Amino acid sequence: MSEDPVWDALLAWLKTFPNHVDPEKSVRLVHNEAGRGLVARGDLPPGSLLISIPNAALLNLRTLKPLYPPSFASLNAIQWLSLHLALQFRRHLHPNNLRPPLPNRTSSTSASLPSSKFTSTPLPRPPPAIPQDKYWPFIASLPRSFPTVPLTWSNHSRSLATLRADFSLSDEDVSVDDWQDDGKKRKRYTELVELMDGATRRRARDVEKRFREDWDVVRRLWADHGTEVEGELGFFDFLLGWLNVNTRCIYFDLDGRKENNLTLCPVIDMINHVPGRTTKPSPRIASMTFSAPTTSSGDPPLRDGEELAFSYGAHEDAMLLTEYGFVIGAENDYNVAEVDKYVEGLFEAQGREGELKVGVLRDEGYWGDMTLSEKPDPPSPSWRVLVALRLFHLRLPTLAVLSADSLAAWYNNINGVTETVSSANEAKVRASVRAICDAAVREAEEGVKRCEEVLRRWKREGTGVDKEMEGNWRMVKTVWDEDLRIARAVKNEYEGK
Repeated sequence: MSEDPVWDALLAWLKTFPNHVDPEKSVRLVHNEAGRGLVARGDLPPGSLLISIPNAALLNLRTLKPLYPPSFASLNAIQWLSLHLALQFRRHLHPNNLRPPLPNRTSSTSASLPSSKFTSTPLPRPPPAIPQDKYWPFIASLPRSFPTVPLTWSNHSRSLATLRADFSLSDEDVSVDDWQDDGKKRKRYTELVELMDGATRRRARDVEKRFREDWDVVRRLWADHGTEVEGELGFFDFLLGWLNVNTRCIYFDLDGRKENNLTLCPVIDMINHVPGRTTKPSPRIASMTFSAPTTSSGDPPLRDGEELAFSYGAHEDAMLLTEYGFVIGAENDYNVAEVDKYVEGLFEAQGREGELKVGVLRDEGYWGDMTLSEKPDPPSPSWRVLVALRLFHLRLPTLAVLSADSLAAWYNNINGVTETVSSANEAKVRASVRAICDAAVREAEEGVKRCEEVLRRWKREGTGVDKEMEGNWRMVKTVWDEDLRIARAVKNEYEGK
């Protein structure tokens, strides 16, 4: 037995499935800065199987479908999983807010769990069990808050009245009673959102848009069919469910639409991210598994006490922050500085010619996603930036002849026939890269300065800055620091060119 009753209950539940492999033979749970993690129990042989979770214990469309009436089948994986988690969180953590049970339901053995160090209060007495409770021992192990994710900051920057208006919350929403509206924190969350660099703000808006769309679909379906299942749907419960799904799902082929090939997986979902790792969860015929790195993987071997890890993908910090709620910093080789607005500004200044050239870039798939990067060496603008600037500086006879012939030199370059459009064109491109770097450096310096001013002001306000809020501030500043470091590196590389 460990000191964590939720972990113990999860392992006990997994033992009820056929072909179960006890993960504690190879790994043990630890609590660290990331929240939780798994470390090696002894030196583990390369390629050895460490974790094997039976398919029946996974939470996905295939395992959810039998628990719900056909009217819910229109939901995609993220929507359905988020709804299920929301109903379970409300049912087990706030049982006093439930509607009367549906008639003709049969009760089975309760799947309730004792209180956990991951909850702020002991779990209340559970309601009589229903079929949907099957996965509660797993769900009980999931995080109950996501304070480091910008979607949380954005929601906490709103008043309850604004949240009601923005997300169409009903007056009967049972989760509203749990909302704590702290004016000072609301102001600080607002500042955090405003402090983020442009790339992070854009990504945060995209995340909120996805959440809003999923919430709208689910609340409308619930309005029509919610009486067909046990439970009460609340906005904040759905938000918690959605954040768990968005941050913890892994790919699992269900032979359906790509967006539905997702699953929540017990135990494996506690493995944290390390960039560049090639070892990853592996689906087998009857289970989802995780093994020690093989000798050919390039990943370091697992020694006693070392943490299991895999890469969530080749992602820059702006993406990691908005999707998962953490950053890596200078050690993240995938970090970039986004420069779209500077490139866009150049083409806008060209007037009608610039518009036509942007159309060409769009048609060829080269518009947008303009970045600077330090890795791999040497520091440089992305190929997309160079392609755009080479077209920008291409001299055209007249606008009337924006044709394949007039663009031939540019097309030769993007098709690999030539390295550049011309020496004169390339000199202008290099000058534009330096100007873009100068602008990016100035913006990043100003961003870092604003971050430092905000923290100083927070500390002068008398109540101090709690550890959680300062940690969030530090992540925002880290992204600005990376923007500045990368822009300076590319500027220095192009200074003598």
